[in-house]
Amino acid sequence: MRVLVLSGLRPMTCLALIFISSSPCVGQSKTATDINNESKIILEWVAKTYDLTIAWQNVSYPIETKYSVPRILLKGTQVVPLPALEATYVCNGTNPTPAKVNELLFLLVPELAKYPPSFVKKTEMTKIILARNLTANGKPVGGVAPPAFSLFLADVEKLTVRTNYGVQAIHHEFFHKVDHRIHRDDKGVAMAANHPLWDANWEKLNRPGFAYLNPPGGGAPPGFTAEPTDKFPGFLSRYSMASLLEERAEVFGYMFSNPDFVEKRAKADPVVKSKVNRMKAILKEYCPEMDEKYFERLSTERNFRFVALPDLSGTPKK
Repeated sequence: MRVLVLSGLRPMTCLALIFISSSPCVGQSKTATDINNESKIILEWVAKTYDLTIAWQNVSYPIETKYSVPRILLKGTQVVPLPALEATYVCNGTNPTPAKVNELLFLLVPELAKYPPSFVKKTEMTKIILARNLTANGKPVGGVAPPAFSLFLADVEKLTVRTNYGVQAIHHEFFHKVDHRIHRDDKGVAMAANHPLWDANWEKLNRPGFAYLNPPGGGAPPGFTAEPTDKFPGFLSRYSMASLLEERAEVFGYMFSNPDFVEKRAKADPVVKSKVNRMKAILKEYCPEMDEKYFERLSTERNFRFVALPDLSGTPKK
């Protein structure tokens, strides 16, 4: 998403996914308002495969936290500590209908199955919360992966209205959690511009003279959409030009949701190609199972799944 500096949020046109560790899990109710049996099997599969619980019932809003972001300033090779940034993060929403939960799960789970379990577990997320009418600090959002929570939040209405965009948004928001973990592992040494998600190596891939609209990583104004395009040399979408952290998430999102588009753009644009290669290197270092063979399968197999999906054949819907 694009609202807060350091937030990793997406605007209203996106998905809304939250991972937290204190809300009730899906499937606890056995009333007529419950999700269907196929969805229950899916939730069991997600829990067993990725150590993730998906929650949608009886979630109490708002979800609020206060947190401190350590900061440094790089002066050549010198690291200068700065006062921590104190912030408050508030997510609000309502509980979705079982029908929409059923619909979203059949969109979300095949995308999740593209990830090796170790890739997901390393983020230390514990829950995905499915919501509707989702907002982050008062801004309507479709997807959000705030660094203050061990969670990923998804708005079932916004995500399922536009399936192609929803799939890309799932991967986009998930990468924000990976990025948070990568830079936490770096213990701040890789930070620059007073922002913990800055990547000087990535910044150097841009053409000379380019500057992100919001270098520290905040939001973008209306018109900076995440639609795939070839109108902006070096970038996969106009939204990619908003900030470095959002571009990294955009590249990851399109590599997993629209590999044909990424391959075409990389062949025609050397800057895009260099960014795709950089992303592959980042991911291989983070998760060795995501090597060149993995990405070859991702780009060539139409229904690529790293992990087999649960067998739903013969399962009654109710």
